[in-house]
Order: sequence, then C-alpha cells, then structure tokens
Amino acid sequence: TNTAIVAGLTRNQSDGFDWNSSSGRQLRTNSDYDDISLMVKAYVWPRENVEITGGFSYIDSEYGIPTATEVYRPRYWRFSSWKRLVSSIGATWLSQSGASLDAKAYVVQHENVLDAFSSSLFDERQWVSTYENETTGLLLLYALPSTQRHSIQGSLSVHHDDVCQQSNSGNAWDISAQETYSLGLEDVYTLGSVWKATAAIGIDRTEQRLSDDDELFTPVVGVTYEPRDSVDIYLSALHKSRFPSMREQYGVGGNPDLASETAESVEAGFHYKGTPRISGALFHTKVSDLITSTRDASGTATFANIGEARITGGELEAEVHLGPLTLGAGATLLDTQNQETRRPLDLLPGTQFSVHASTEIPYGLSWTVWGVNAAASETTVQGSTVDVPSYTVVHMQLERAFKHGSVYLKVQNAFDETYVTEPGYPTPARTFIAGIRLKL
Repeated sequence: TNTAIVAGLTRNQSDGFDWNSSSGRQLRTNSDYDDISLMVKAYVWPRENVEITGGFSYIDSEYGIPTATEVYRPRYWRFSSWKRLVSSIGATWLSQSGASLDAKAYVVQHENVLDAFSSSLFDERQWVSTYENETTGLLLLYALPSTQRHSIQGSLSVHHDDVCQQSNSGNAWDISAQETYSLGLEDVYTLGSVWKATAAIGIDRTEQRLSDDDELFTPVVGVTYEPRDSVDIYLSALHKSRFPSMREQYGVGGNPDLASETAESVEAGFHYKGTPRISGALFHTKVSDLITSTRDASGTATFANIGEARITGGELEAEVHLGPLTLGAGATLLDTQNQETRRPLDLLPGTQFSVHASTEIPYGLSWTVWGVNAAASETTVQGSTVDVPSYTVVHMQLERAFKHGSVYLKVQNAFDETYVTEPGYPTPARTFIAGIRLKL
C-alpha cells in the first residue's frame, strides 16, 4: 500500500486598494480583507487499479464590500465572518477490461454574517444578516468497457441542501431544503475511421420544501470528424437546463420564485493539437428564463428571470511552447440580446481579446504577463442606460519556486489603467502584492 499527503496553507491580508478618482489616487472605502485557507488531501493506493482519496479545505475570512463611487447610493456592508468547509472521500477503480468507476461523497458547510452600517464610520449597525448552507452529496461516474463501435459512460449524483437565513439578529429564521437527483448517459459511436457520433441524455429532478418539484431533460447530439490524430472538427446541438441555485433563491438578493433556466444551443468548432495548439468555435444559443441579477438604486443585486435572450458568437484560442517560453492568445466575439427589451445583455462586451506569456529566467525565477482588452458594454440602472467604456489592462508576476512552496511579487494593473467592469465600482489602480505559498 502506497500513501501520499498534500497540504497547503494560504494567508491573504490587505488594508484595501487604491483607485484612480478624478481628484487623484485614493483608498477605496471598505476594500480591506483578511482571509486564511487550509487544504489537506490524502491518497492511498491499496492496489495498482484502486485509488482512495480523502481530505478537506477550509476558508475563514472577513472583508468589506467596496462602496459605490457613483451611479448607486453607497452602502456600507461588511462580511464580519465568511467561512467554508469542504470535506470529501472518494475512490477510483479501473478494471483490466477498461471499465472504470469513480465515487465521491462530500459535505460543504458554508456560513456568513453580513453587517450593514449606516455610514462610512462603521460605528452604527442597521442590521446583521446570517446565512447558513450545508450541502451533502454523492457523485458516481462510470465507464463501460469500450467496444469497436461504442464508448459508453454515465453519471449519477444526489445532493441535499439545507439553508437557514436570518434577516436580522433576533428575527425568526427562514429554513428551506432541496434535494437534487441527476442521471446522465453518453454513447460515442464510431462510424468509421474518421467519423464519430455522440448521443447523450441528462435527467435532473429537484424536490423543495417551499416550492413545487421540477424535472429537467438535457439531450445532446453531435458528430465529430477526425481526419488525423491532431485534428478534430465537430458539430453539436443540445437542449440544456439548470435549476436556480440555493444562493440565487435564498441568499442576499435571492428570489425564491425563480424559474429554471432552459436553452437550445448549436455549436460548431475545431481543435488542432499540434504546434501551435489552436481551437475555435461558433455558437448560437436561445435562452428562456435566463437567470440574471439587476441592481436597485442602492446597488443591491436581486436575481430575476429574463423571458427570452439570445447569445451568438465565436471564440478562438491559440498557444505555443518555444522552449522555456509559452505564448497564448484568445478572442471572443459576442452578439447578445435581451429579446424582451431589444437591448444587449448587461455588461457583456461585444469583443474581448486576451494574451498571456510566461518564461523561465535566471536564478530559478519564472515571469508571467497576461492582459485583457474588452470592448464597451452597457447596463440599465433605474430605467436609464449606463455605458461601460472599453479598457485594456495588463498584469505581471515574478515567482521563485522552492521545495515546499514559492514566493512571488505580483503587479496588478501594471500600467495604472483607469477602468470599470461595472458602473460605480472602479477597479484597483496599480497594485503590488507580495506573498509566499506553502505546501506542507
């Protein structure tokens, strides 16, 4: 029997970040944070074809929600406590015939306490809200031995959610629960030396204490052409659905009356696995009851459904390795529409380009730079359209690895760009971050 244990510890602390206001650089109100996270994972191999894993991760944090600088009224909210504990145990079994089985049981415990204050002095609380969510679940993934024509795999998952929420100290607790059952089956059928067809079906059922039960079906069909090992071209069509999450229904700004989101989508694309590695796709999606969030005058986000929406677009990615140097780039083009208002979907740029580069340099150092260019977008605030200007932002990082971790220096917004991704919430000015990562 062989065993291994992996552990990691991370601590992040900041008094807040600066932003570039019209009157100069200044500290963004309520942007401080303090968090610590711990991860431990153990592996056991009792036999060559069996792996058993178990572990946990824990996050304990406290942070402020930066106040709006324009458009919305400022709100003075702080998470005085935000905790998350994930525990899991699992096993993987591989047979000589090619069959496999993965099983995982998990528990996710989440708790946060949100304090609302009356002013930037943070000396008078208006209310204290507590949110608790515990999820227990089981996930099974299996694959049958492949034949000359068929490659069949499937999944089964069951999870139970309990949510308790208190809108203010001393108020009654709102309690809700939900069970979700999911079953999936996929068959990849080989038609010849270069053609494959895929058919899949997913069935999901949810049962809630406070609302009606619901069932969703997700059929998928597709065809793939592989003229050589390094190239595949595919076409797929699917009907996909998802239930609203417990956070979207019962968290801050939650809406327990949310409908399930459904979509019909067609996608055509390719992958080239040679040098450089290139992939691309074109897609068209129509969504019914799209789950989104909108902000009121105070900036509080509330979840709601959009009756009909459309998303059409394309994406292209490329990456090449040149000795110690890795270069990559990507582009996304989107044409979206809220078909109820005939406007673009909120805060989605029509074009977005990204680049990244990394390399090894002397003294055991690695250097990474990455950047994004996003076109203008828009959103609606209290019935009025508010524009979000285009922007380009670049980040850099220098890191030195050692046996049990690494030390790093990161520069966010290296060229001190003044930009926003959402009106009223400016992003940080040039920021230097130094840190150490430990692997125990």
